[in-house]
Amino acid sequence: MAMAMASTSTSSSCLATLNHPHFLPFKLVSYSKPFKLLSPARAPSCALADADTAAATPGTTQADLRPDTRNAPALSSEIRRLVRAGRLRSALSLLDHLSHRGVPASPSAFTALLSACRSLAHARQIHAHLRVHGLDSNEFLLARLVELYLMVGATDDASQVLDGLPQASAFSWNALLHGHVRRGRGEAGDAVADGFTKMRAAGANANEYTYGCILKSISGSARPSMVMATSTHAMLVKNAFAGAPGMLMTGLMDVYFRCGKVKLAMMVFEEMPERDVVTWGAAISGFAHKGMKREALEHFRWMVDNRVKVNSVVLTSIVPVIGDLRARNLGREIHGLVLKKFPDRKDVAKVHAGLVDMYCKCGDMVSGRRVFYSTKKRNAVSWTALMSGYASNGRPDQALRCIVWMQQEGIRPDLVAVGTVLPVCTKL
Repeated sequence: MAMAMASTSTSSSCLATLNHPHFLPFKLVSYSKPFKLLSPARAPSCALADADTAAATPGTTQADLRPDTRNAPALSSEIRRLVRAGRLRSALSLLDHLSHRGVPASPSAFTALLSACRSLAHARQIHAHLRVHGLDSNEFLLARLVELYLMVGATDDASQVLDGLPQASAFSWNALLHGHVRRGRGEAGDAVADGFTKMRAAGANANEYTYGCILKSISGSARPSMVMATSTHAMLVKNAFAGAPGMLMTGLMDVYFRCGKVKLAMMVFEEMPERDVVTWGAAISGFAHKGMKREALEHFRWMVDNRVKVNSVVLTSIVPVIGDLRARNLGREIHGLVLKKFPDRKDVAKVHAGLVDMYCKCGDMVSGRRVFYSTKKRNAVSWTALMSGYASNGRPDQALRCIVWMQQEGIRPDLVAVGTVLPVCTKL
């Protein structure tokens, strides 16, 4: 009798769960043959309910997710789980269900929704739910909403949200500036400058993140403004670099390199009280970007002499310089460093491609091929480096075959690969 009641309860729970709006509709199927009892280890159950139970947040049961439940923490956890699973529409449907029943969703559920949203329609839907759930005065969520609106191109909506705050803090204004930087794609300088002007007029105090956004907008611009760079430098000096001299001075040095002012960049570099690997990497990358290869190599040696630990970003900048200088012996030393310090790291794929290119530029195709075929996961950059090496060392037939071989590995040639192989066709 007890077993029958337990079976009836489990079946009711499964049916109630499946009737929930964010689950797929199901269809009852009649069987002509009777069910056979299996051992407890293989006993079947409601497949869809079991799948969702396994993926649900620990501590959340299917009984907590019935359509008539008012368990707010369990439902908010389910929204976060759906977002992590990439089911944003299902999460928004469940949010609609909560709103109709008057069940409040947690701020963490809205944070997850805002992080996963990528469309204006969904952004406005989440905005409406913020009002329904009484979270339209939560500055953290509204700041995330401002950044989201800017990311999807809704500048007016972002401005309305920010203007609706009674007293916007630096956090909200920084969200506005960061949104402009992410959306600007090289043309965010004017928008960031206007936002910063409004921020100062509103009486909000700028901090290191504010100045970081300004510096990023200048360095990422297609035409970096020297006027903005010098005025930002003056503000940083006046405000003692906002308590973060390392980060902001590195960003300022990168801005001066982008503007072509190498002497000013070096002046900032020499004034830095401490130099970490990010600072050294910015200096090496700046010299390499300006074609000053000897200076880049000199600063790399200076960095090693100062016992600063080299990372993959610095190696990605210095290996092409070594190839251009045909410094094969130094390149072999760098190769040994990569094998010793980064044996199985996934973030050195670009370094391996650079080593292939370096060996090929030095005329050592044997070492270049050895590095290429020892790379565990090859990509379009690796194949393009080998292809370019074959072309520059008088092997156009092998360069052309690389296009076929890389597609056989399931790698689609990009524009750089096609642009590398097209001139080869004229030599055959």
